[in-house]
Amino acid sequence: MRKIIILALFNALFLSVFAQESTKVDPRALKHYEVSKIDEMPESKIKKINFLFQESFIVEESSKAFIDKNTFDVYPYTMFRKERERVRVNIAFLDERRIEGQVDAFIILLSHQETDAAYKSILNENN
Repeated sequence: MRKIIILALFNALFLSVFAQESTKVDPRALKHYEVSKIDEMPESKIKKINFLFQESFIVEESSKAFIDKNTFDVYPYTMFRKERERVRVNIAFLDERRIEGQVDAFIILLSHQETDAAYKSILNENN
């Protein structure tokens, strides 16, 4: 009986140490996706969503004082994305937080081609 308990404890410890932590969705995605849907998504889909919010755009150097890449919600701007070329977008088009006297702030959206390549890479790493 004692051996069974020790074996069970060892197995529990082993599993807790070596179990992979599941990928968490970027908090910005919670504004656009239902939690119940996210919970059902495969890890590759969550990684694609995270890529969208974290890496599918570039903050211009001159705009870094106004845009924090770690908190900026790029989702509403994705409608400006083009198929084969990057697009420079003034966030004033949709940003309601615009401060009086603020200079224009720009992001550069990666093209659909670039994001599709990244998504394929994500799928390949999960297979």
